[in-house]
Amino acid sequence: MRQHPSPDAVGLDRPGPRPARDIRRSVRPEAQRPQGRCRHRSPTYRKALRHDTRLENAMERPRIEAWHEQEASYSLLFVQNPTPMWLIDDETLAFLEVNDAAVRHYGYMREEFLRMALKDIRPPEDIPRLLAYYQRALEAQCQGRIGQAGLWRHRTKDGTLIDVDINWSTVVFRGRKAHLIIAHDVTERVRAEAALRASYEELGRRVQERTAALARTNAALQAEVAERARGLRRRCGIRRSACVYAFRRAR
Repeated sequence: MRQHPSPDAVGLDRPGPRPARDIRRSVRPEAQRPQGRCRHRSPTYRKALRHDTRLENAMERPRIEAWHEQEASYSLLFVQNPTPMWLIDDETLAFLEVNDAAVRHYGYMREEFLRMALKDIRPPEDIPRLLAYYQRALEAQCQGRIGQAGLWRHRTKDGTLIDVDINWSTVVFRGRKAHLIIAHDVTERVRAEAALRASYEELGRRVQERTAALARTNAALQAEVAERARGLRRRCGIRRSACVYAFRRAR
């Protein structure tokens, strides 16, 4: 029988699993990394990288364009809105963002606004009402809810008190629960309505005074007529009805 040489006789290792690196080198010697040359500098790799970059840019372009459209809409609807608007943190009532109209109307710089809270633009006597209103609003709020707070007084940087009509909406701004506030300045309207009410009240007072004066005059005239009728009746000895009739005809 033919005997096969042992592994030790031919210089081979004993049977067993070969290391992975030896298998790779034996199967694909041409796939080894070139000596003295980095793989990422090879023309094939650079070409594939450029292709992947172009593909990634093409996939990202719609999202970037949508983001730019949202930014333009935000700038148009909030930043450039002619009505003062701001975002208030629900927990601290601090200003999170204000638009340009609020800066112009209230006289504060944007940086000053962002260091302030909603209480800082209210007269001190209105703060308890403000806190009570926000407490009720936070207890009953749900996301996306809108509401109208009615008339409030605000104070500008120079101390002027203005009347504003407040509308709000609950939003999430940069991960924080907030209120979007829209403040319509109705100071002129409120003053005109107050002047109109005062005018009506003055007119009503004068009408009442004039009516009372006419009633007193009428009562005095009736008393005088009755007194003259009694005197004429005493002198003429006629009945009261005939005397009154004659007196009225004489007038």
